[in-house]
Amino acid sequence: MNMKDEKDRANDVENKDYRFWDRDVSWLSFNKRVLLESLDQTNPIYERLNFLSIFSSNLEEFYQIRVAGLKASIERRKRTTRKGVRELTDRLQAVTKEVKEQEMLFRHAWEDVMVPDFKSVGVDIYTDFRDYPDEVKTFVRTYFLQEIFPFIQPVCIAPTLLHTFIRDKRIYLCVEVIGKSDGVVSYYMIKLPFTKAPRFLQVPSEEGRYAYTFLDEVIRLGLPLIFPGYNVSGSWSFKISRDADVVIDEDKGGEQLAQNIEELISKRKIGDITRFQYDDAMPSHMREMLQESFGIHPGDMLVARRHLQLQDLRKLPNPLGPEYAQQYPAPIPHLRWEQSESRIDHILAQDEALYVPYVSFQYLLDLLDEACFDERVKAIKLTQYRVAEDSEVIDTLIKAATHGKEVTVFVELKARFDEENNLITAQRMIRHGIKIIYSLPKLKVHAKTSVIEFHEGAVPDKPGIAIFSTGNFNEKTAKIYSDITVFSSRKELSSELIQLFRYLENTKGEYHFNHLLVASKGMVEHIHELIEYETNEARHGRPARMVLKMNSLEEKGVIAKLYEASEAGVKIDLLVRGICRLVPNQPYSRNIRVIRLVDIYLEHARIWYFYHGGGELYFVSSADWMRRNLYRRIECAAPIVDPKLKKLLHGILELGMADTVKAVYLDEHLNNVPKQDGRPNLRAQKELYNLLGDFVKP
Repeated sequence: MNMKDEKDRANDVENKDYRFWDRDVSWLSFNKRVLLESLDQTNPIYERLNFLSIFSSNLEEFYQIRVAGLKASIERRKRTTRKGVRELTDRLQAVTKEVKEQEMLFRHAWEDVMVPDFKSVGVDIYTDFRDYPDEVKTFVRTYFLQEIFPFIQPVCIAPTLLHTFIRDKRIYLCVEVIGKSDGVVSYYMIKLPFTKAPRFLQVPSEEGRYAYTFLDEVIRLGLPLIFPGYNVSGSWSFKISRDADVVIDEDKGGEQLAQNIEELISKRKIGDITRFQYDDAMPSHMREMLQESFGIHPGDMLVARRHLQLQDLRKLPNPLGPEYAQQYPAPIPHLRWEQSESRIDHILAQDEALYVPYVSFQYLLDLLDEACFDERVKAIKLTQYRVAEDSEVIDTLIKAATHGKEVTVFVELKARFDEENNLITAQRMIRHGIKIIYSLPKLKVHAKTSVIEFHEGAVPDKPGIAIFSTGNFNEKTAKIYSDITVFSSRKELSSELIQLFRYLENTKGEYHFNHLLVASKGMVEHIHELIEYETNEARHGRPARMVLKMNSLEEKGVIAKLYEASEAGVKIDLLVRGICRLVPNQPYSRNIRVIRLVDIYLEHARIWYFYHGGGELYFVSSADWMRRNLYRRIECAAPIVDPKLKKLLHGILELGMADTVKAVYLDEHLNNVPKQDGRPNLRAQKELYNLLGDFVKP
């Protein structure tokens, strides 16, 4: 589909009287749901702390990318047509308002709830050096002199004389001092030496208890030692976020992009400031001086708290033992796989699936490892979007290449924040004889696919083994992301997947996909047809049903189709973890429920179900229903036809909808509404172990 067709569809949607939530405000609703987990007393206390950390980390990236992009759009419009400036400014103001409210909730969760809760279980957290007992003061002062003082480098703040560059993701203290002899007021800033000392220091405590303090407070206590000729009248923290959304020339791809990637990444360090957070105790004259010194726009000044960069909370040591942290069950043994003498022969006999982390990612590694030595195997091809550092997947592919297999890996260099790691990994693979295909111009390859290709005739009527995943081939994220990977030797799937890899190697050829749904090759059109089928069934009084599980639902065209289906009477359940621009509880969405599930594993699997007149179609996919995924990426959705796999997907969807512990309804105000329907407690991620336990039996 070309850009003109995309715009025409967007205009058609705009002409209808439908509502759509702002994408960024919707995402903030999801992040608030993450924050609420820190207040859930049923979670272990260190797991609650982990959710606070995730909330803070998510918000940092939000300012690096989404807010940065919004501000850049406003400035660009101001310089050109000025069209839409007011709308974009209103969106930014709505985002800022919501962030401020959530920051207040975060402060409450940390200072008013978590710190006292830690105290109640025997862990004292000193958040202000002025509260140190004498014994702690003595200990901290000695530690400061021996371990911290050598790395402190005060820099004078003088707006009219000196301009200093400040790094993002760093904590600074601005310090006001007064000369003892002349009474002259001076200002300095100190960057916390985060590479030289831990953020949290254990300090002396009563017997049977534990105590920690922030590195920030250690330095505050030591300020008189840094400025011996001065009286320290105050110190306040601040930090900035910078624009990290580097602009990649969409016309570049392949080696040309690879040559420029390091230069592009370096631009993140000097991107425009998108947020300036400061201690709410900071006096106005200090704020104004910092604003002038660093050229901060007033709209970028956001009041915060005494301690910033609280994604570091996950680094708070746990001296209490594992029972105070989240315990992760061991993966379920996949008995069918384990009882097979050959992983490849097992897939030749039946379709198979892994649902990580409930079942170990190791089975995929075992299959690839076996393919390194199997004489029937000609080639292994794989897409790489976000790869683990020191990846076992890559090690196995290198092993295959050294044993004479043709190994081809498509490496997406435009995977945000993973560009450098992907490039380094690609260069390593090249040195071992692996064929590398780099990013395509104008398209980002997000498909998570691999194919083990057989020599012609080696396996009658079987071109190879097709592997379709909803997540990256990454053994580290596979421990915390819930993703499904499907394996099939069906000719229609493996032959089309081989064709997809040919398309990645040469986009100028003619390629047609009759079974796989491939974005930019008919995926959007097919999704519309599937929704329209259900709509027509409902209009004729026949059963019609859809259950759609994904990370994000953002593209207006498919949302409008869902609205039309709802108006026709189609029963629709949406399991959407993150962004959801569809507005429930409206006349045109009365048959749509939106469920959001946040638990110990990140819900990441994309599963689509259509009743289809009783034919019950299931797909697993790498694609969310977002504009970028459907129009500007290479994505893949695979149909599931094996009855036992369909039963598994049905069970996953049913449990997600039935969860009454960690799932909430999303209402028409973007509130996360707890399920209060009188049903007994059911926790989907816990029950999935039972479901998978039945699935993996021989």
